[in-house]
Amino acid sequence: MSESMQNSFSFSNYDKDVLAEYTGLCEELFGITPKPTKGGTYLLIRNAYIKRFLNYCGVKNVLSAGKEIPWVILQSSKEIVREYLKTYFEGEGGITSYPPHCLECTTASKRMSEQLKVLLLNFGIVARRWMCMRAASNGSRNERRYWKIGLTNYSIRIVETEIGFLSERKKLGLSRACETAGSGGGSKIDIVPGAERLLRGLKLGIM
Repeated sequence: MSESMQNSFSFSNYDKDVLAEYTGLCEELFGITPKPTKGGTYLLIRNAYIKRFLNYCGVKNVLSAGKEIPWVILQSSKEIVREYLKTYFEGEGGITSYPPHCLECTTASKRMSEQLKVLLLNFGIVARRWMCMRAASNGSRNERRYWKIGLTNYSIRIVETEIGFLSERKKLGLSRACETAGSGGGSKIDIVPGAERLLRGLKLGIM
């Protein structure tokens, strides 16, 4: 979801099923039908009260690099967090086309990438995070920092059973990736980043 103009916000996706689900939720929760724009891939809502409510819930009016996971999600139950991650991966994540297939998502916010790793750990999912340089999606050719979250091997299987996707297209891609997870050229071991330093500290504390 992105900010568009004062008292307005928009949601964009190319999957018709996802757009239909978003429209249905807006009608059910707020009694408002979003207005399709830009060929139907953008859904616009103009309502000051809804935007104020979302701001209160932690959806901040900041650029993509300053985005954070809303506080209401961080303090919610595991079921709510599961639905949030499912929706986030639907919009920002995808299965790589090259082997070994993995689930990747990209964010311009370092803070959000850190929060995503923590939320995934609640499901026993160990994610890799790294910085990359790429051009922004707004059409400018200026490169800037982005953060990638990557899931491979058994972690991707947990995603399929515990979280999943919304669209059938991405569900199929995830299922195919799980068939090769942990086999062929991929390792059967998931590595916990920073574990060596943590274990050494625990050892010194015991001795």
